[in-house]
Amino acid sequence: MICPTTEAECFSCEDWTSQIGLKSLANFLSAVIPGHREAMSPESISPPAHADQWIPGLRASHASRNDGGVCGALAICHLRFKDRLVYILAMSHQTPAQLPRGRPRSFDMETAVERAMGVFWSRGYHATALPDLLRATKLSRGSLYAAFGDKHSLFLRALDRYIADALTRMDIELDPRREPIDGLRAYLDGYIDRTSGANGRRGCLLVAAAMELAGQDAEVGRRIASFFKAMEARVADALSRAKAAGKLADGVEPSSAARILVCFVEGLRVVGKTAPARITSQATVDALLDRFIK
Repeated sequence: MICPTTEAECFSCEDWTSQIGLKSLANFLSAVIPGHREAMSPESISPPAHADQWIPGLRASHASRNDGGVCGALAICHLRFKDRLVYILAMSHQTPAQLPRGRPRSFDMETAVERAMGVFWSRGYHATALPDLLRATKLSRGSLYAAFGDKHSLFLRALDRYIADALTRMDIELDPRREPIDGLRAYLDGYIDRTSGANGRRGCLLVAAAMELAGQDAEVGRRIASFFKAMEARVADALSRAKAAGKLADGVEPSSAARILVCFVEGLRVVGKTAPARITSQATVDALLDRFIK
């Protein structure tokens, strides 16, 4: 039975022996080949005649090979050195010991991402330092880096979480099973809640990331552009259903109106940083929506 490996895939004796030393190699072979201590000088090493006795049923393959290019049955690996073959008992017929796996994480990844998101949301990307994230997530430095890689990777995870939450919320508000105008009102009412008073002062992580990073960070810019496109598509679908139901004002084109509404609500998020009264935001939303519906 011959090992399928080629000579290039086997050990290189010249490289290996130069690392461990010929004396160490001889001592190793003396220890693993009983009865061959007398043949262990580097100059006199030769294939043992009864190699198949070390492992019952195994035949040494050196007799059937003349190129020295493969290992015998994966158990006796021969190495070429100064035109001699050196045989090593590899014991590869045994099942390797299973290494213990690393300790499982003792924290919830999504909880850590949510806490980090809160820090980035309130402080911004550049103003957030590693100690801020460690305090918020309650993780050690090693655990944080092992789980997320680095600060930028963690920020992208937080931004993805924020975007996913926003899209889920919109899917509920603009559910096709609702009357389209009711859905649009629910969508806009949500922005009124998020842009009034203390909620408004907190601002929007997405808008903040766009202002701080979108022009410099391709990954952030791609995510934000994708989100705006997804939101516009959902709003356009609701407006199209409203038009089909005869609820849109004459001359209103759903895709153009959707783009206007997206720009409007994101503008509300910026104005919301001044903490306007809810009644003010509500009046602004009603005035715009009235331009679009009958």
